[in-house]
Amino acid sequence: MVKINLVTSKIENIKTDALVFFVLEKEKISKEISHIDNKLNGAISKLYKKGYFNGEEKEIHLLDTYEKIKADKIILAGLGKKEKFSRELLRRAVFNSLNYAKNHS
Repeated sequence: MVKINLVTSKIENIKTDALVFFVLEKEKISKEISHIDNKLNGAISKLYKKGYFNGEEKEIHLLDTYEKIKADKIILAGLGKKEKFSRELLRRAVFNSLNYAKNHS
């Protein structure tokens, strides 16, 4: 069962199975993702640099945090190009990332 919580806390202190970040294609990573990337010794930025993740629509990547933060995993979910972004696209990205989390837990 997938459980969704809204929490106001430092992101690295949230104890959860997975944190999901939604990312626009070829956009600079947000300060929140950058903060987590620093905690993970650059694991997220390495994915970008090596071309393993670009934020393309339907693109999903799972990272283990190796207990460097309280969340067990990070899920990066691509939203596609900024100019094509819509609520429907976000809804599908949420659905796809939840299914991904459910199938990879």
